[in-house]
Amino acid sequence: IKYFENRSVVNDEYVQIDFTLQSADTTLVFSENYILPLNISIPVLNGNDVNYHLWHSPFHNDISKLLICIPGLETDIKLFYPIAFELVKNGYSICFMDLREKRNSFNQKLTRSRLNNEITDLEMFIEFYKEQFEVENLNIAIYGISVGGVIGLNYINSTNENIKSLITEGLPYNLQSTYN
Repeated sequence: IKYFENRSVVNDEYVQIDFTLQSADTTLVFSENYILPLNISIPVLNGNDVNYHLWHSPFHNDISKLLICIPGLETDIKLFYPIAFELVKNGYSICFMDLREKRNSFNQKLTRSRLNNEITDLEMFIEFYKEQFEVENLNIAIYGISVGGVIGLNYINSTNENIKSLITEGLPYNLQSTYN
């Protein structure tokens, strides 16, 4: 899979992203999508930070709808962009949560001290989001690929949060079908 991304700053708050995703069977082109990107770092006990990327729509103010995207071990976070683009246009906030110790991850330098670190990372982000954006009734969807789906399933079994949807996908996946 190849990704081509071009970001241009529209103003001090949001950016325009043009994005093309190519695989052996599909080319998907997404153009002129406006997002308000936020990089979030949440400190953990060992003095490091867990990093997340959050997209909001600069044109919708309902931040109670949140999709959390969790990749697999060999999955690039950009694989979620086609779905994220459409959902941002419809007013959803999108969190990209990458795995610890994963190559080319924005959490690559974080180690796993126990098996369920990513579940704890997911819990931390949701609590941060609710507190930071003052959201009482958060409607959450989780989209996980491979081990990301396993993290989502385990989180659902351990929480009382309002999880509206869980989407899991394994390999091989069909990008056009997923997008549709």
